Amino acid sequence: MINGSDDEELKFEFKWSGFGNSFKNTWEVIKNEAKAAGDGFMVSVNSIKEIAVDLYNAHAQRGAKSTESVYGFFNNMTFGL
Repeated sequence: MINGSDDEELKFEFKWSGFGNSFKNTWEVIKNEAKAAGDGFMVSVNSIKEIAVDLYNAHAQRGAKSTESVYGFFNNMTFGL
């Protein structure tokens, strides 16, 4: 039985050390995935900002031309649709 108990202790220690390494590697994967998700979110936010700026600039151009003609007036009123 002495050999059996020694083997059990060695197996337990081996499994525990394997769990620690596995957990560390898993945590690194989680951090990398979170960083990638955060980068993707910022790309989406920047795209939305660009769209908003383009819409504002188009509206400002239509507003400047709204007093030049009847077409320009109605184009401004309908937001260019």
